[in-house]
Amino acid sequence: MPSMYKALGGAVILISLLAACAPMPTLSPVADARSPESFESSQTFKAPESEWPTDRWWEKYKDPQLNQLIEEGLADAPDLKAAQARLRRAESLSQSVGSVLYPQLTMNGTIFGQENSINYTVPAPFTPQGWYSYGQGTLNFNWEIDFWGKNRAALGAAVSESQARRAEVAQARLMLTTAIARTYADLARLVADRVTAEKALDIRRKTWILFNERQQQGLENIGPVSQAAGKMHLAENELVQINVRMAETRNRLAALVGAGPDRGLKIQPPNTLLQVRYALPSDIGINLVGRRPDIVATRWQAEAGQNRIENRKALFYPNINILAFVGGQSLGMNRLIESGSYMSNAGPALYLPIFLGGKLRADLAAAQAEYDENVANYEKTLLQALNEVADVAAGLKQLQKQIDLADQSVAAQNKGLQVASNRYRGGLANYLDVLIAEDELLTSWRVQTDMQTRAFILDVAMIKALGGGYQTSAAQDRQDIKKTEEFPR
Repeated sequence: MPSMYKALGGAVILISLLAACAPMPTLSPVADARSPESFESSQTFKAPESEWPTDRWWEKYKDPQLNQLIEEGLADAPDLKAAQARLRRAESLSQSVGSVLYPQLTMNGTIFGQENSINYTVPAPFTPQGWYSYGQGTLNFNWEIDFWGKNRAALGAAVSESQARRAEVAQARLMLTTAIARTYADLARLVADRVTAEKALDIRRKTWILFNERQQQGLENIGPVSQAAGKMHLAENELVQINVRMAETRNRLAALVGAGPDRGLKIQPPNTLLQVRYALPSDIGINLVGRRPDIVATRWQAEAGQNRIENRKALFYPNINILAFVGGQSLGMNRLIESGSYMSNAGPALYLPIFLGGKLRADLAAAQAEYDENVANYEKTLLQALNEVADVAAGLKQLQKQIDLADQSVAAQNKGLQVASNRYRGGLANYLDVLIAEDELLTSWRVQTDMQTRAFILDVAMIKALGGGYQTSAAQDRQDIKKTEEFPR
């Protein structure tokens, strides 16, 4: 009977303690992320079907120099190295958090010498005389029983954070490679602009010479000569500005690949092959979620926030640890290993949050607010990604027509130049008519060059908008989550 009363009394005490735990607050419902299907885009993305970009998409341009620049950037760019370091840190932190789920075994030892006062609280006959040694050594065991899933939720949050960092590495890689390709396209445009500017300067110089000769012959006054000289100097200035922009662009490329400015001096004029074709992968609205690393990163952030909510909820419940130690202690080191010096202890330790001034409630509310913010960021990133694809698609859709019109303009102006040249050789027109026709042809060439460069830039922009070959899948996600399930319950 006494043992039954003891058991009953223990149960009553335990129930009372559990009832005394901090009460769980009533919070607003947790936000649910909108599905990709809720953002209507099927009509906008109606186009001939194409494949998604590959992981090494830049190789399709058949430009060895561009390939080399991107490879250098992937090896040496500081931004990518920083992202990779953040990933390693997050993975290490997740391992650290996961270690709490395992039993902990440590060892402590203490050795010191001591001399006590004989004129203090202990009478002199019972006080050890002189110096004596004291030793203690223990092997300690500690295991927190994760009844409420607090530590598993913390591990889930840490794993999700590391997966978010992994996606951010992919995003840094995408931003780097597309930035190199975009800057390379700028250099290609400037090279073409310089060719056109050199031809324009040649025409302006010939025009000035012609007007100057006519003025000396009394056929022109000084006004047209001065105007021709002014246009010639403007053409010279334009060529200088293009050379400056080319140097700046080479410097940007060198910085992007993680090299000094001397690397930019070695970059030759680009020679890329590009076929313009307006086409989009199928089901962009649905598949973009797993193809854009920035979307994947925000989704993992939301997952981490959900786990943090579960962790904060578990803090309202008792925390139970199994503690034990074995060892020895003695007055006098020579007696430490004697049988009488043995000591041990074992039992549970219980921690109950009863009144903490509202801290647990505030922490839980903050965790839910953080999760709601992460969900909103996920939706914002998804919406921005869809709009980015739509903007680039709109440009690509009209690009071929613009290129065709520019080609037609060049052909027409070239024909006009041939007519003017033939008339000049036949004595039916003066040389000024030829120069004017050449000037108009140069204007058409500029437009044609801009359209060709725009094709390169838009193609790179579409690759970036589609994720640059990045891909995650439900199977991969399940494998990542499984990491949290491999720990002891």
